[in-house]
Amino acid sequence: MFITDHKILELRDYLKEIGVIGTKDDFDKEIGLQKSNIALIRNQEKNKSKQSYHFTVEHIIKICAAYNINPSWIYGYETKVFRSTAQKLHKIS
Repeated sequence: MFITDHKILELRDYLKEIGVIGTKDDFDKEIGLQKSNIALIRNQEKNKSKQSYHFTVEHIIKICAAYNINPSWIYGYETKVFRSTAQKLHKIS
């Protein structure tokens, strides 16, 4: 699984935990992702086919725009989750 996949799955949990989203389904709908795709991304190691499933650049762009997320955090380059200083900056270890 790519680092971006790990970070986005972690982000879904985090945004729910801090009350930014009501449910993980809200997040999935916002970025245009079907629930079945989440399972495919999460369970890649168990997938016997040669097909791999990942979040796309389009998903990342939508996530960053919708939730003001720092794309450098998603790619593992920075520790600040949110882009703007207007929001409290949070770190996920």
